[in-house]
Amino acid sequence: MANPTTNYGFVLPTATDLVTDLPADFDVALQGVDTRLKALQPGTTLGDLAYSSATANTNTRLGIGTTGQVLKVVGGVPAWAAISADTNDFVLINTTSFSAVSSQSVNDVFSATYDNYVIKFNTTTASGNPYIHLRMRVSGTDTITGYCKQNFQVDNTTTLGARTTTDTAFNFVGYIASGFNNAFDFNLQNPFPALRTSAVGIWMTGADGGPEVNLAAWGLNNATSYTGFTFITSTGNVTGSVSVYGYKK
Repeated sequence: MANPTTNYGFVLPTATDLVTDLPADFDVALQGVDTRLKALQPGTTLGDLAYSSATANTNTRLGIGTTGQVLKVVGGVPAWAAISADTNDFVLINTTSFSAVSSQSVNDVFSATYDNYVIKFNTTTASGNPYIHLRMRVSGTDTITGYCKQNFQVDNTTTLGARTTTDTAFNFVGYIASGFNNAFDFNLQNPFPALRTSAVGIWMTGADGGPEVNLAAWGLNNATSYTGFTFITSTGNVTGSVSVYGYKK
């Protein structure tokens, strides 16, 4: 038997061996091939993966993970792990459901983790066709000063614009129509840092015999760190849910 230089060091028969010891020589050669192939593919279960180990010409088996896991690098080698919520750019922080209320507070949703947030309202029923007002909160207390607003409304017949500087909340023009699913979003910038908080909102409904859209921009004339908010109806009550999302920095 000869020992030629190969990637895997297989022992192969020479021309002379083929004449004298063919069966035994091939048994030795093929046993080496079988051993090396198993070292390169150590899997035993459907879904297993193999990765190069510190031993030359040998792979390590990584067993199949579980549903929902992702492949990460841990300690310099691949490993299955649960996906972390903070790997997403848009992270759900809180959802609060409410039923037939005229106000609803949501506390401790703004923090140093995020600079910018989205507050998403969905209402299913309402009484009195109320407006929705939003007040910022500090440690469980509403702030009622410093709000200013520029608003634009587009419905099936009208375009309006108005600017105010003495509001006591972020106020929407338009109302929540009973019997319609209404959706409206606030985008808040810097509610938690001690900076001037600003916001942009859009509100949609099917009131007045046709679709109606409101777009408004707000600002607060103070540099306060806020931790939550309260929404208030101008009249009557609403049923639905409000969710807060943070944008990853």
